[in-house]
Amino acid sequence: GFWMLIQDTLGQGATLYPPQLAGLALKGDNNSRLQAHFRGVELLDENGQLLADSLLRIPPAGSKRLYLQVDGLRASGEYAGTLQVAAPDAAAVQYEVNLFVKKGWLLAALFIGLGVALSYLMRYYSTQERPKLVNKRRIIDL
Repeated sequence: GFWMLIQDTLGQGATLYPPQLAGLALKGDNNSRLQAHFRGVELLDENGQLLADSLLRIPPAGSKRLYLQVDGLRASGEYAGTLQVAAPDAAAVQYEVNLFVKKGWLLAALFIGLGVALSYLMRYYSTQERPKLVNKRRIIDL
């Protein structure tokens, strides 16, 4: 997800529909785009409270900080979409947005740990156990 700041710059206040995220797609090689698969989008206020589908009221010369959370994006990478902000008495305004999604570090740390453990076991075998087996084989061959 991402934070956004909606600000009244005219000093008149504003009433807006909740911002909508449309056309979210995973950017691929050579600027190709694949439709993004996700569970849903939630709009939260700065206190983490879920905003219903009611209108947002921005006070004169004020602002409102919102968090748009996209749930269930499966693939990591760069996503591009359009954020649409509309008001009952004005035309909708669209903004291009980019989201960068990364997988958690825990899985990578697990594989690194397994690689280190396997390397240690191979080194232990080649320096400790294998020479013993080679010496046993020589004794048996005598």
